[in-house]
Amino acid sequence: MALTLAFKKLLDDAHWVCTKCGEKYGQHKCGVATWHKDKCDICKKEKSVTEFRDFGYSKFDTKTHFEI
Repeated sequence: MALTLAFKKLLDDAHWVCTKCGEKYGQHKCGVATWHKDKCDICKKEKSVTEFRDFGYSKFDTKTHFEI
């Protein structure tokens, strides 16, 4: 899948994602997560969302994510 630079940046910057976008663009299925109603940072729709880290971040991601 070829990504535009703008869409890659959108994925890299995404924090809140819905199930559909998380499963489509994340590295793995979501396990246990906390969900709330908000706007998905990828599809921009009002849905139940969780942190993108719950899907392993973007499968196209070149950044390394650390939590301290």
